[in-house]
Amino acid sequence: MKKDKNTKPSSKSTKSTKVDAQNNVDDAEPKRRMDGRLTKAERTKLKILESAEHVFAEHGYEGTTLDAVGEPVDVLGTAVLYHFKNKKVLYQETLRYVFKPLTMRVAADFDGSRTLEEMLTDIGLAMIQYSIERPSSTKLFMREAAAGTPESLTIIGPMFGKTLQNLFDAVDDQKAKSKLAKLDPVMMIAMLIGVNGFYFSGFPTLMGERLTYDPYDPERIEELKNSVRLLIKLLLKVDGKS
Repeated sequence: MKKDKNTKPSSKSTKSTKVDAQNNVDDAEPKRRMDGRLTKAERTKLKILESAEHVFAEHGYEGTTLDAVGEPVDVLGTAVLYHFKNKKVLYQETLRYVFKPLTMRVAADFDGSRTLEEMLTDIGLAMIQYSIERPSSTKLFMREAAAGTPESLTIIGPMFGKTLQNLFDAVDDQKAKSKLAKLDPVMMIAMLIGVNGFYFSGFPTLMGERLTYDPYDPERIEELKNSVRLLIKLLLKVDGKS
């Protein structure tokens, strides 16, 4: 499979990685007319992507058929091919459609004028909010992380690579002003993704009906957010030994 044109090496500049992310987001959604309206074909394509997000998350790439994607939106499986060349292309476009808005939301949290604690907290809360708004996104990410498909390397990897580079830059800036010499950005992001992924997808999938909590209960969500805030404070405090 050809390398996607948007999978460019990450820049060491936080500013340039934000620009790259913004330029790549346009591919995730159907194009609009000058007046902002979508054509009928574009509306259908968007509905197919919305359906594909849920079907791929539930059944994985191999277990998904074009008929299963088209049925919820009253589109025949063969008609899906009018909008997407084949199932692989549909899957690639679905991953962009699902994850680029998240990477853009996270990219907006990097600001050199803010503390690292503020940035990390907002990133953690943004992940939680995105999982609430789009429950299938977390399950789809966990599937990709476990399966390690070519799409993981050519689509998801570069998008999250830009985010990680932004974090590297932010940590470097903070190290010059504080005692965060041992802080590992990879571990920080891994912890945030792990907490979010297992809370919304991992434990519900493993436990099924035995799960003792409702992941989307407002009170539990607030507890999760507070736990993420506390986790970040503790990690930064331990690293800084303050």
